[in-house]
Amino acid sequence: MPTLGIYATLVDVPGVVQGHAAMTSVGVRPVFDNGARMVEAHLLDWSGDLYDRPLTLHFLEWLRPEEHFHSVEALIEQMGRDGMQTGEVVRRWRE
Repeated sequence: MPTLGIYATLVDVPGVVQGHAAMTSVGVRPVFDNGARMVEAHLLDWSGDLYDRPLTLHFLEWLRPEEHFHSVEALIEQMGRDGMQTGEVVRRWRE
């Protein structure tokens, strides 16, 4: 299991998408519930429902540790920065 944190990844969903950029969280969701460890991938510039679909994650680079934010708004702002950084990592990886 990868270390808790945020990663730049690529996502493959058979028959839907191949090598799509995503920021992926491995952690316990400290802002929401501090629950069980889980993996959540947020595909950049994607609209559609991929819930319950099998997928493959390709971990490219660890971006930062998991953090607890004082508000959902602060988390969303950080996710924007994470998305920008993920885009840069993916661009470098594809060069």
